[in-house]
Amino acid sequence: MLRRPGFAGVPTELAKPFSEWAERQGLAALQPSLDLPVTGFGYGALDTTPAACVLKYIHAANFLTLLRLALSRSTSYRIAGGYEGLWRAVAAGLEVRLGSEVVRVERGSTPAASRRNAMGC
Repeated sequence: MLRRPGFAGVPTELAKPFSEWAERQGLAALQPSLDLPVTGFGYGALDTTPAACVLKYIHAANFLTLLRLALSRSTSYRIAGGYEGLWRAVAAGLEVRLGSEVVRVERGSTPAASRRNAMGC
């Protein structure tokens, strides 16, 4: 059920933070190794992110690779300045509007998106 899209049918106990779930399952020792890959890809801290989200991301297909990288302290999968720094660099030459609600994204043959806030701006 965790491999399917969405969260329908996922046990309610997996709505609790991953850190609580891991502790109850006897897996608390894994948390330091999972912290960087989980938070580095935009999920919250393990003590606030639902276990279902972490388990959907850290599934059998990528668990061993992520664990091996985390244990090796490799920097090959880390972005200098973090993901925030990456997106700041990407946005540096663009007109970026913060605080606007995106109500529609139009995709077409050109590499541009049309965004409008609720007021049509």
